[in-house]
Amino acid sequence: MSDESETHQHPRVFRVGRAIGMSFGVLGRNLGGFVILAFIIQLALYLCDEWLGINDVNRVDVGWPDLVSAVLWMLGFSFLSAMVTYGTYRDLRGDRAALGEIVAYGFKLLAPIFVLGIVVTIIYFLGFVLLVVPGVIAIVFLWVAIPAAVIERTGIFASIRRSRQLTKGSRWRVFGILVLMVVVFVVGIGIAAGIATWFAGSTNVTDASFHAWSTQLGAFVGAVLGLFFSVLVAVSYFLLRSQHEGVGVADLAAVFD
Repeated sequence: MSDESETHQHPRVFRVGRAIGMSFGVLGRNLGGFVILAFIIQLALYLCDEWLGINDVNRVDVGWPDLVSAVLWMLGFSFLSAMVTYGTYRDLRGDRAALGEIVAYGFKLLAPIFVLGIVVTIIYFLGFVLLVVPGVIAIVFLWVAIPAAVIERTGIFASIRRSRQLTKGSRWRVFGILVLMVVVFVVGIGIAAGIATWFAGSTNVTDASFHAWSTQLGAFVGAVLGLFFSVLVAVSYFLLRSQHEGVGVADLAAVFD
């Protein structure tokens, strides 16, 4: 019996270990392509920040370049999320999309995903301004808003409502994944900072060179973790829909045909 048949007859329950395990599987099978996409986006954003002067070690003021940089990074993350979501569901369905196909689909949904990303970010920001806890609650509620928009082609606020609906009954598990990702991110950045410090001490590089090198290393670690996060969110959406509605991968991925 195929995996798809099993999914229809025995809907998969959303669990932390299952979501993480499936995400590692998807990322492992698509590591080369996904890393290339993340690297290109990361490099483009880094070069934009260089042009804007964001990475200047002596810079202390905050102004319009920071706003432009924030918008560009949101645009880049939205683009990557749309592409990774598409690639993830093609993988879960049992086939592999070419990089050109993934990029084309990302461009197709770039505008709505970008606007959704801005709206979600504003909600997060307002939540964290209100003593942090509402911000965490907002992240949990909106956990699968982006894949809902990609798969179901819903509007911005419909995607937000859809995410709230799908996460109902599983929000503590989503919170557990969120905490785990924060821990991994902190540890990853800490390791990157340690490597950068060791490298600086062993090679006697200048402060400017150390700043540039550590910034690039931190950005690389952040890109890898962000890539895994995008896959994890896409897999979470599949498991939540399977749990609530008994749908399989073929049902979700049919929108791409």
